[in-house]
Amino acid sequence: MSAPAAPTVGQGRWLILLIFLTATFNFADRTVFAVLGQSIKVDLGITDLELGLLNGIGFALLYSLAGLPIARWAEWGSRVRILALAVAAWSCMTALGGIARSFGGVLLSRVGVGIGEAGFLPPVTSLVSDYFPSSRRASVLAFIGLGGAIGPWLGASLGGYLAEAHSWRTAFFLIGLPGLALAPLFLFTVREPPRGGSEEVAMRSQAPASIREVLAALWAKRAFRHVAVGGALASSANTAISLFLHAWFVRVHHLGPARAGYLFGALALVGIGVGALLGGFGADRAAARDRRWLAWLPAAGLLLAGPLYIAAFLQSSVPAALPLLGLGGMLVFTYYSPTLALTQNLVGPGMRATASFVYGFIGTMIGFGLGPALLGYASDRLAASAFAGSDYLASCPGGVAVASAAPQLAAQCEAAAASGLQQAMLYIGLLFAWASLHYYLAGRNLRRDWFVAT
Repeated sequence: MSAPAAPTVGQGRWLILLIFLTATFNFADRTVFAVLGQSIKVDLGITDLELGLLNGIGFALLYSLAGLPIARWAEWGSRVRILALAVAAWSCMTALGGIARSFGGVLLSRVGVGIGEAGFLPPVTSLVSDYFPSSRRASVLAFIGLGGAIGPWLGASLGGYLAEAHSWRTAFFLIGLPGLALAPLFLFTVREPPRGGSEEVAMRSQAPASIREVLAALWAKRAFRHVAVGGALASSANTAISLFLHAWFVRVHHLGPARAGYLFGALALVGIGVGALLGGFGADRAAARDRRWLAWLPAAGLLLAGPLYIAAFLQSSVPAALPLLGLGGMLVFTYYSPTLALTQNLVGPGMRATASFVYGFIGTMIGFGLGPALLGYASDRLAASAFAGSDYLASCPGGVAVASAAPQLAAQCEAAAASGLQQAMLYIGLLFAWASLHYYLAGRNLRRDWFVAT
């Protein structure tokens, strides 16, 4: 039987467009929780730690556990079918979050979203690697990454408006369902490419490597170890800030949910969009002269982002904070596209989906699993320290006083919740410098660890 033909230029463009649309709804589904978090917290009477756990461990644990079998499936099975199933799964589970009546119900919804989204990154990065050569992968992933800018803008803007005009439950329904239309498009219009067909040097046919072989190959590459740690730290800080930024606008600057959602979405659109393009196209261009810039460009961006975020959270007005938040977001997201490209460029075709999972597992468990929970825990503790009463959590369920409480107690609860969150946001910005160091060290080892086809 003859080998399948290489994808055409038109098929490659269609793949990019479809993955871009899918990424848009992926991030809309994921981001809507961030702008609904304050409403969910007040409605269900939960703490910031519990809020962090919902979008942290609740999402990350099953995302990570489901990721390994999905990644292994993507090494030998149809990556197109995996994507179709994944899109349908996370869209349904997002919509089902609208019927949750307790912390446990919302947690189950987020777990389901995590399982569905686990089927996105490994097959996507593997497909891109077989449609496009290594010299174009960061750029292609950067364009696809624009969905990570438009999606948060859509989810935040629409979610904030719906939460204020209707309810957070309505927002979950309306954000989750549109993604279902994309699943059949993948299934019936995208073709599965030959594995390894895009390499610059013709390769011998290779069977998928075992998990042990992939782990051994990755561990042997210092560049990957530093990228994995640096990416996890960057994701940890960025995810925590993203989850609580809408609440920061509401608590500290007293904005309504709709206005705060609009600003959150606009910052995501500009920060992620420009940052992803700068990181992807800029890294590919710089790497054409020295491939170490695939790691050094993210290192520079992350090093500068931390002080900008810290300065933003110290501002006493929204207009003063917005330029700092926007520029900080742009610089943070220079790490995203080059990191995905690096995980593919360090290993061969028979390892790429699993390598993507390994990076995703580390980044998700630390980034999503620990970042939001740590920030939420710090916010609760710092709020309790700032509270003038005896027991903050008992007196201020959900961060607000009960309806029958005296006005003085209500004001004390609001002030403590705002103070605790603001201080916690300042501390989390320090992680970006630590992440930057690991990307710098990754660049120093990149020439030696780069995959060369044989």
